[in-house]
Formats: sequence, structure tokens, C-alpha cells
Amino acid sequence: MTDSTALKAQKRDIKGKAIAGLRAEGKMPAVMYGQGKEAKLLSFDAVEFGKMYAHAGHNTILQIEVEGE
Repeated sequence: MTDSTALKAQKRDIKGKAIAGLRAEGKMPAVMYGQGKEAKLLSFDAVEFGKMYAHAGHNTILQIEVEGE
């Protein structure tokens, strides 16, 4: 589903202190949780997320498009 509130994410394997390198690349680490589902480690483009947040605000449900799914 693609619309104006869809945010593209990539899966990541990086954890712990190595996340600093991810942030240096302009990526924002995230974890997606769901009831009865396993947590997914993700990363977003920090600039794209900032624009989406500024547009949608903090009370909007965003669609997450995970690359490869």
C-alpha cells in the first residue's frame, strides 16, 4: 500500500554500539513491534523520516514499507 504516509524501511542486522556507524550514514535505527509477532530491526533514511514526521505529525499512523517484503 503506497500513499502519502508510507515510509520506506530497510531491514538491519546491526545492533549495539555499531549503530553509531548507521547514524553516521544518515540512517535512523528503529524496532517494529507487533502483538504476537517477532520484533523487526529496521532503519529509515533520517531526512525522509524527518520530512514525514513534519508533514504527518506525531498522532498519525504511518504505513511502513519494508524492503524485500
